[in-house]
Amino acid sequence: MKPLAAKPLAVPKRTRGRPLQQRRRRPRVRRRWTWRSLLQPPLPQFAALVIVLGSLYAFATSPVFAVATIQVVGQDNLPDLALQRACECTGSNIFLLPLDAIKRRLARVAWIEVRDVYARLPDRIVIDARYRTPVALWRTTTSTYAVDGNGMVLYDAQNPPVALNLVPTTSTVPIIFGVHDASLVPGQRVPAEALRMAFAVRGGLHGKLAGSIDRFRWSPVSGLVAHSGLGWWTLFGLHLGEDLRVRLQVLEGMYQAHTMQNHRCNFVDLEPLPYPYCNYQAQWRGPWGPGS
Repeated sequence: MKPLAAKPLAVPKRTRGRPLQQRRRRPRVRRRWTWRSLLQPPLPQFAALVIVLGSLYAFATSPVFAVATIQVVGQDNLPDLALQRACECTGSNIFLLPLDAIKRRLARVAWIEVRDVYARLPDRIVIDARYRTPVALWRTTTSTYAVDGNGMVLYDAQNPPVALNLVPTTSTVPIIFGVHDASLVPGQRVPAEALRMAFAVRGGLHGKLAGSIDRFRWSPVSGLVAHSGLGWWTLFGLHLGEDLRVRLQVLEGMYQAHTMQNHRCNFVDLEPLPYPYCNYQAQWRGPWGPGS
């Protein structure tokens, strides 16, 4: 018998690329702490960041950014000194100034409307402002004040802090006598409904009668009383809208019928509608009514 031939060994298949190599696991070695560990990340980077931030803070709070200039813009002839004093920000750091607090302080100057306050680097504060517009004069037992459309007292018209050409007169705005008012201060408020009624009366009348209304008297109890240069006072009470419009129509009807002239009256009461009346009362002979 012939011996069996041995099978040749299988030739290993070729693979593309480098053969995989087994990684040997390295045992973890706990590093021993030394003082040199302090110089390893991230401590050096953190220290550098602290130094940079500290330098920036020192630069930002340096005198370079102390407020040295307060600029007032928005309108000509604004009271720069008054606004600068009210600002109270000269010498303060420009980054640490709360602009809302500056606006509140500037509100002390009641006759000025501050529209905006902003900073300009390195040392300038800009105040954008304008004069408030007075729409009426409010007379009290001691003085006469200019007031705006919201009823805020702007200043004493007899000692104004503004140029005389900006002070209103009775030829340009209505004047109202507050029966229970004495001394007022800028920023204080008078009844806005009195202003609305006075404007409604002046705007609701026509012709010669409208031009004759030259002053008003206000009481929170009885309301508005209007004086006509033709020689009488008219009580309108506390009415606006349709109620006031009806009373104005009644007054014009009485005027056209010569009721006041025929009865020689100096006081017209429109409160008891539909039956108004007029008569003569000695207390209404004064320039501002009873007590004047």
